Amino acid sequence: RTPTLRLVDFDDFYFSNELCRVMANILKEGSSIIAITFDNECTFPDGGRVRIANALKTNATVTDMDFLGDCDESVCNTLATVLLCNSTLQNLTLQPPEEGAGEGWLPEGASGGWLCPIFLSLGMNTTLKRLSV
Repeated sequence: RTPTLRLVDFDDFYFSNELCRVMANILKEGSSIIAITFDNECTFPDGGRVRIANALKTNATVTDMDFLGDCDESVCNTLATVLLCNSTLQNLTLQPPEEGAGEGWLPEGASGGWLCPIFLSLGMNTTLKRLSV
């Protein structure tokens, strides 16, 4: 039997370390998932978002990825690396938590410099069609 699950939306979901590992493994090993969204209310352990994002380096099915909520420097750095080697990701969305949407989405005192690696990687990426920040 061939898996048929294509779209996955996580809404107000708690990711444990184990669930982050499993999700990353699913994405690394190949799945039928083409679009995945992590909404504002999802919570991750330290390094959890990075672990999942890192799996996109070798993923060949996901075309749309949405990280809605906190994306720190390590997530941005990982996504920049992903953009250099992933050949299927076409749409990437990084959005602020809803409560901070009007104030900017980086933590107080942080700079938009965290996004620089992503913008720099766009010069070498040939598949991304939409970046929303």
